[in-house]
Amino acid sequence: KKSSFQVSLFQILSRNELLPFEIEAFPGRTFFRNVGRTDRLGLELLVKHPFSEFISIIANWSFNRFTFGEYELDGENFEGNVLPGLPNFQGFVQLDVRVLKNLEINYQNQIIGRIFANDSNTIFQSPNSISNISVKYNLEKEKFSLHPYFGLNNVFQAKYADNIRINAFGSRFYEAAPNLLVFGGIRVRL
Repeated sequence: KKSSFQVSLFQILSRNELLPFEIEAFPGRTFFRNVGRTDRLGLELLVKHPFSEFISIIANWSFNRFTFGEYELDGENFEGNVLPGLPNFQGFVQLDVRVLKNLEINYQNQIIGRIFANDSNTIFQSPNSISNISVKYNLEKEKFSLHPYFGLNNVFQAKYADNIRINAFGSRFYEAAPNLLVFGGIRVRL
C-alpha cells in the first residue's frame, strides 16, 4: 500500500439560499427564509498512510470561511457574519491497528470548530474533540464468517450538542449528545 495526499480548494457563491428559523406562535416547527447571497471558501486536506501492514492512519482537515454576502433582516445587516450551523474547521484522524491475525482496533478522533447557532453570531458552540474506539474480531472459514465487535463513542465524555437548531426560538439551540455511547454486536455470514 502507498501513501496518498489530496488537497482541495473551493469557492461557492450562491444566491437565495434558504436558512431555517423558528417563531413563537408555532413551537417545534421549522420555517425557512431566503438569504440574499452567501460566500463559501474552503480548504480540505486528506492524508492516508500505511505505516505497515498492521498499522495505518487517515487524517482529514477542512478549514472554512462561510459568510453572508448580502443579508438584511428586520433592519439588521448580517453581511460578513458566519453562516450558522457550520464549523469554521473540522479535523478527523483514524488509526487502524491489526493485532495478531484477526483482531482489529480502531481509534477515531474528531475535532469540530466553533459553530454559530444564529444569524447574528451571538450564540455559538465552542470547539470540541470527540474520541471513539472500537474492537473487531474476524473469524472466517470457507462458507462461514463471524465478526463480533464492541465500541465506545465519546470515550472522554465531551459535552457537546449532537444537533444545533439554527435560529431556534426561546434559546433552544442545542440538543445534547450522549456522554458515552456503548455499542456491540455480532455479524454472521452463512
